[in-house]
Amino acid sequence: GLVVGVLGPDGVGKSTVIDALQRELQPAFRRVAYRHLRPRLLRRGQAARSEVTNPHGTAKRGWAVSLAKLGLFVADAVLGDWLAIRPLKIQSSLVIFDRYPHDMLADPRRYGLSTPRWFNAAVLGLVPKPDLWLILDAPVAVIMARKQEITAESCATVRAGYLALAEALPNARIIDTAGGIEDSVGRACDAVLSALASRAARRAHT
Repeated sequence: GLVVGVLGPDGVGKSTVIDALQRELQPAFRRVAYRHLRPRLLRRGQAARSEVTNPHGTAKRGWAVSLAKLGLFVADAVLGDWLAIRPLKIQSSLVIFDRYPHDMLADPRRYGLSTPRWFNAAVLGLVPKPDLWLILDAPVAVIMARKQEITAESCATVRAGYLALAEALPNARIIDTAGGIEDSVGRACDAVLSALASRAARRAHT
C-alpha cells in the first residue's frame, strides 16, 4: 500500500485532484481510503471535507490550548498510524490524506496556533510521515480567481509557506495546477505511480 498526503492552499484544486486520484488509481490497489487531516482515532471531529469560507477566521489560541491541539494531533497520528493506517497498507490500500498535521507549519494562522514555528516543527517531527507528499501549487492570481476568502497578500504568504514546506519534507513533489484539471491529475497520478515503481525497484535490489 501507499500513504499520500495532499497539501496546498485553498483554491489550488486539492478536492478535484484527490477525487481523481481515488478514481484513476483504484485499479492499482485493493482499496482506496480517504482521511481528512489525521486518522481521527481520538476526538473524531470533522472527518469529511467541507467548504471553508473563512480559513483565517480562527481566533489565535493561547499557549496552553495550542499545546493541547498539537498534542492531540501527534497522539492521534501515532496511534492512528499503528491501529488504522498500517493495517490498510498491509492490505495493499492507497490511503489519501486531504491535508495532514504538517499543514500547520505552512499555514499556522488557519489553526490559530500561538506557539513558534520551530517548536511546532519539532513536535510534528514525532508524527509518522506519508510515503509521498503532493504539494499542489499555482500562481497567486490563479488561486485568487478560484477562491477569494483571503487577501492576495495572505494568499502569497500561505503559498510561500507550502513551497518552503515542500523543500523540507522528504519525498515531496510539487504539482503545478495552473495548467488545468487533466494536466494536474496526470502529474499527480504519475507521481504516485513513480513512487510505487521506485519502491519496487529498491526492494528488488535488497
